[in-house]
Amino acid sequence: MDFNTALTECSQSGNTPLFLRVTVPQATEEAAMELLATFPKSLRLFRGLHGTREADGTYTMHPSVALQVNLQAVKGNTSNEGGVKRYRRFLELLTQRGFKVEHYMANDKGAWMTPMELDALLAQY
Repeated sequence: MDFNTALTECSQSGNTPLFLRVTVPQATEEAAMELLATFPKSLRLFRGLHGTREADGTYTMHPSVALQVNLQAVKGNTSNEGGVKRYRRFLELLTQRGFKVEHYMANDKGAWMTPMELDALLAQY
């Protein structure tokens, strides 16, 4: 596992986007907590877990730093523009710090947007 890569994903129900997520897996809990402490609290990041399937078929959980943004209407607004701004800022900071950013699809059953669909969605904000 490359611990210098941030993974982005966007879930959907039908054609309705539900949430954006960015996960930055780390080798240890300590590394995840140290990385988390380097970002502004205004991003509302949290310590999460990211699972990967290893070459031998086993499943391994890695501590991570994560951001999740609900894309549905928030407090009477038609969308969560503030959340999308946090998403973009987090990606900007990760890129500045030398992280690669890759789009991740948890499965191929239509529940996850492709990179092109995600780009088209974000162009609306």
